[in-house]
Amino acid sequence: KSELGRADASHVLGVERYKKLLSVQEALDIDLGEFEKMAQADLEKNKAAYEELQKSGLVEKRPTGSELLTVARTLVVDSKAFIEKKNVVSIPKEGKLQVQESPPYMRWNSAFLNAPGPFDPATLTSYYYITLPNPEWSSREQEEYVMTYGSLSATSVHEVFPGHFLQGMRARKAPTRAQLMLGSYSFIEGWAHYAEQMMVEEGFGAELPENKLGQLSDALLRNCRFTVSIALHTKNMTPREAEDRFVKDCKQDRATAKQQAARGTFDPGYFAYTLGKLQIIELREEAKEMLGKKFDLKKFHDALLAHGSPPVPLIRDRVLYEIGAAK
Repeated sequence: KSELGRADASHVLGVERYKKLLSVQEALDIDLGEFEKMAQADLEKNKAAYEELQKSGLVEKRPTGSELLTVARTLVVDSKAFIEKKNVVSIPKEGKLQVQESPPYMRWNSAFLNAPGPFDPATLTSYYYITLPNPEWSSREQEEYVMTYGSLSATSVHEVFPGHFLQGMRARKAPTRAQLMLGSYSFIEGWAHYAEQMMVEEGFGAELPENKLGQLSDALLRNCRFTVSIALHTKNMTPREAEDRFVKDCKQDRATAKQQAARGTFDPGYFAYTLGKLQIIELREEAKEMLGKKFDLKKFHDALLAHGSPPVPLIRDRVLYEIGAAK
């Protein structure tokens, strides 16, 4: 029987198909109760940290729309210099990048990277696109649309250094055709999301406390994607209830919440951002425990990025072996 003949109007996967998604997409066999606990624990941790910073009276500031591209370009230069100074991860010499305004046909998202594919030459240019506020909007809407300095810092780290741009350059150096071809949602987005937190932990942007608040705000957005995905597809949550969750639990504005709740109906795998981040952190902490003072963050990151973009569990043993932490 064809899939079309089996289709219905519901977006809900249900428990069995959701578990199959985890298996096929993430090579993950896990009880859904444990999966949800993982999601909720990280949400609560980030929510507590975010609320603690808010209590300090920290006020988030925004660049103007006309300043947005200039600030982003500066952040790209600064984040690359920080990586090199701190020896966080190796940066391939190939690869060109331009920061530009999103073209009209790609203005459905605030920022993203458009990069060469795995079989394209690394000499091709990647584009870090940022969507400027629509001049036809009211002045208030234009002002609110622009990311805060903290969120723009986290976004630039996520998209460029050491996020998608750097990881994509490293992935194109994978040693086999299979590794070049196969990409994991959780590895690609997990690495970029992990990079946001790791860079703050290492001290990037520490002179501006709002950078930490921006990083936490973006983390909470991804936390709610994780919990909402499970609830929408296995626990009868409605899109309206999902929207409320984004607002109340994850500190998002109503417009973003509505957009993100809708995305969860057709992109159930958007738990991948937080899942991949947590898997990388777990592997890093395991390596630290095994190596003690011999642990080297750059060596760990280089080993992690040397195999293309597979689900983290598939390369756990290999990464530990390559950094000298295998049992």
